[in-house]
Amino acid sequence: MILCLSPASADQVDKCKAMVKKLTFPYQPGMFDNPTLQKFYSSLEAIALNKDEPNDVTDYTSEYRYSSYCTVLLAPSIALVQ
Repeated sequence: MILCLSPASADQVDKCKAMVKKLTFPYQPGMFDNPTLQKFYSSLEAIALNKDEPNDVTDYTSEYRYSSYCTVLLAPSIALVQ
């Protein structure tokens, strides 16, 4: 299947640039917890404190949580394109 698209207008390009600029942020690895490492630490803590089970670890990087966050994050930016 071949798609033939017309070139984007200058206005469309400017709106897309503005949208991409709003979606970028200064990334630092420390901003996000590693869920595997957090589960390990929780298990290690349970062993050290003689607990029966480790504390639950919330995975903020899972697809469901990420997609919900993106929906909220992208909603204002999508308005730029319309």
